[in-house]
Amino acid sequence: MSNNGATLIDHTDFEKFPNEPYNGWVTKNVGWKLERKTDAGDTFLKFKEDSEGPMLAQLLEKPFRGLIIGRKYRLEVRTKALVVPNAHPTRLEFRRKGGADWFLRGASVTNPLWHIVEGTFTADAAEETLNIDVSNGWDPELPYSKKFYYPAFYSIELYLEPA
Repeated sequence: MSNNGATLIDHTDFEKFPNEPYNGWVTKNVGWKLERKTDAGDTFLKFKEDSEGPMLAQLLEKPFRGLIIGRKYRLEVRTKALVVPNAHPTRLEFRRKGGADWFLRGASVTNPLWHIVEGTFTADAAEETLNIDVSNGWDPELPYSKKFYYPAFYSIELYLEPA
């Protein structure tokens, strides 16, 4: 398969992979739990709305092997905001494990329709662990359930970009 000349390396959706690890992606969040949901024919991961505390966490992590050093890769997450009244935007961030090697910072998720958030990186090693993190602005005066747009995750894909 290809996407604009790129080669699909890995595809994860939450209908085909109903249980953790989701095709190798494991949850790493602290406090905020994920649950699988089916709504209007879509199966996706979402945050449990009874979770508490600021949504500032490493969310999902997956090691990838066999990457080509020096080649460019693109991570895509199909996401949408589950809108909650008076909510603050949630931001997705992508990084490589083990440091501040961010390849996407602060992508707001406020759109209630499915859309792609993507980031690119150049492989420094044949094995890289990728992280999907979340962060948010929040107002301590609001009850926790009213503070955020809750992001939902439909699929995660990794592509090798053309040389």
